[in-house]
Amino acid sequence: MSHGLSLLLLAFIACLGCRSACAQNDIVWKATSVSGWRNAELLDVHGVMDKGLFRPNAVQVHRAAGPSAQPLLPLGPDLLHLAQVRPFGVEERVEIGRPGDALTILCRPGRAPAGLTLQWPEHRLPAGYKGNWALVGSSNAPIGIAIVAEGQDAPVPPAALWTGSSVIFPLSARREDRVLVLTCPDAGASARIDGLAVRPADAAPPIVSRGTWVWQEGDWSDDPPRFARAAADAGWTELAVQVPQVPGPPLARLAQALAEKGVMLRLLDGDPAMAGEEGLARTIPRIIRLRRWCEQLLPPGVQPVLELDIEPYGTSAFAADPAKGWRGWAKAVQALSAAWGRPVAVDLPWWMRMSPGGESALQDAHGSIAEVVVMAYRTDPQLILDAVEPWLAVDDVAIRVAIEAGPVASEVTRTYRRAAHGTLRTSDAAVEILGSPHMAQADEAVFELVEEIATAPARISFHDSPSTARETEAALLPSLAAWPSYAGFRIHGWAPRPGG
Repeated sequence: MSHGLSLLLLAFIACLGCRSACAQNDIVWKATSVSGWRNAELLDVHGVMDKGLFRPNAVQVHRAAGPSAQPLLPLGPDLLHLAQVRPFGVEERVEIGRPGDALTILCRPGRAPAGLTLQWPEHRLPAGYKGNWALVGSSNAPIGIAIVAEGQDAPVPPAALWTGSSVIFPLSARREDRVLVLTCPDAGASARIDGLAVRPADAAPPIVSRGTWVWQEGDWSDDPPRFARAAADAGWTELAVQVPQVPGPPLARLAQALAEKGVMLRLLDGDPAMAGEEGLARTIPRIIRLRRWCEQLLPPGVQPVLELDIEPYGTSAFAADPAKGWRGWAKAVQALSAAWGRPVAVDLPWWMRMSPGGESALQDAHGSIAEVVVMAYRTDPQLILDAVEPWLAVDDVAIRVAIEAGPVASEVTRTYRRAAHGTLRTSDAAVEILGSPHMAQADEAVFELVEEIATAPARISFHDSPSTARETEAALLPSLAAWPSYAGFRIHGWAPRPGG
């Protein structure tokens, strides 16, 4: 072999080695492999924006969006403009008009059944809600009113009669009863509806708990009485305090100080690792020790609730198999409840019921759960109600509703499409995000970035807007209290002021 060919061959071999080394140096983020990557056309990478940089935390095969759930019908505001209005009957007895925001009805005399229906096909009505329909308007003769399932005839006699001005009649507790039927009298009538709303049946909502959680031991350990005063002054009736690694006299003093101020103590614990075998095995003995400590050192009247904030979706493996993550969560709740000796409270994201395996996990853990704190981290009041209604509609466990007031990062989902060159590389060994585009090698695939969707922090948290958080709380309370399972409100992210 000539000297020139030898140098060329050595350069080629060196280039191959450099290619491998350079590819390794170009890795920005790496995680375990994604099941189903070989057949996937799209991959989703979830993460947050941190000081302008995307910080991935999970990747999954893109799931096509199914039929979206109908949004909840607004509770409180006028619904007339959202209604689909249709006359029914024969002999052309019914004539309707829509002057401005009102609805006029003309019923001509006749014996054949006639009237009109109002329904909201784009929305769902609240289930299990103790509320009323409130109709504002006027009628010169009795008009029958009933709420029925679609395709069902109105009852005879009607559920209520509208005569004169306004009328109030009960909202059905059944979700399928979603069609409002107004029936004309035989003698005819004319009427005008100026407004129609769903409102709580009770004017004055009951007094319920109001709480937050406290994650930093330093906030209370130096001076528990001062901290208890600050909590009472802030209007809290309960605090979920993260359990110290070693419970000691400061925690006992805190429990006593809070009890003296009428503030209930809840012991808060949780980590995503608890949904795994190793994390759970480490946690069970600690919870048993905590239970014994409480029984020995705390008075019977201040024995706290154990609140678990496990959040299995905080692991990088969750997105690839959510059902497995939720099964691990259910197993952890059952085991830790047994270690604690009684059912526990759990903190759960509002979207759990829509997550694969989420509903099954709730059923599996049901006997171990005393109550649920639904983290409805949204700032639009109607979206908060929309998020918590499926939880409140199931009247078999107490529900607390939580909003966020602390700092949060912008949540981002990036979608990648399979391509010849790309910055996301997958194989059976790993999934990697690269700093520059690469070609796929044997037994791997690459994907290019095609879409990014970001959720602004202002849609998730009331951070730096405490007055808006309080206004939202006050606006939501009458509606929330109309569900029998509603047990209290939480504002997460409270930061006690230095000095109490």
